[in-house]
Amino acid sequence: MRIRQILFLAVAWCICSYSAAAAELELFAPGKILPVVMATDAFPNTVQAGQDLITYLEKISGQRPQLLTGANAELPAAAIWIGAHPALPRVFPGVDLSFQYPEETRIYCDGKNLLIIGKDVLRGQGKTALQRESGTANAIYTFIQDDLGVRWLWPGELGTDCPRLERLSIAPMDKRYHPQILTR
Repeated sequence: MRIRQILFLAVAWCICSYSAAAAELELFAPGKILPVVMATDAFPNTVQAGQDLITYLEKISGQRPQLLTGANAELPAAAIWIGAHPALPRVFPGVDLSFQYPEETRIYCDGKNLLIIGKDVLRGQGKTALQRESGTANAIYTFIQDDLGVRWLWPGELGTDCPRLERLSIAPMDKRYHPQILTR
C-alpha cells in the first residue's frame, strides 16, 4: 500500500513538472529567436529601450531578433511585445492593460507571448513634446537586468557584463511595479 502511494506521488510530480516546463516561452534557441513587436508611433524612450533590448538579445544569443512594426502587420504566433500596440487586446485577451500609478511597469508572459509595457506620458506637441513618464523603458531595462542577466557595473562596454546563452525560456509570470516615490 505504501509503495503504491509513493509511486502515485512520483508519477504525479513528473506530470506536473512536465506540464510546468511545457508552458514556458522559449525566447531563443539555436537557430530560433522570437521577433520583437513595437508600434510604429512608439514614444522616443520606448524606441531607444527597444533597440537596446534587441542589441542585448543579439549579444546574449548570437542572433538578431527581427523588429516588427505597424498595426496591420501579420501577428506572429509568438513574440516579445513592447509598449502599447493596437493588437494587444487580441494577443492578450482579458489582460488589464491600464495603469493607475506614475511610471508603473508590467512584465507579463502567458507562455505564448511576452509583454513588456509601462505607463508612458508625452506632454506637449511638435518640437516642444517631452516624454514625462517612461514606464515601458523602465520595464524593458528591468527585464534586461532581471531576466536576461545583464549587469551594468560602470558606464561603457567594459562595465557591461553580458552572459552568453544558447537558449532561454521564460516561465509564465505577471510582474507589476510602480515607484514608491512619486518625484525623483
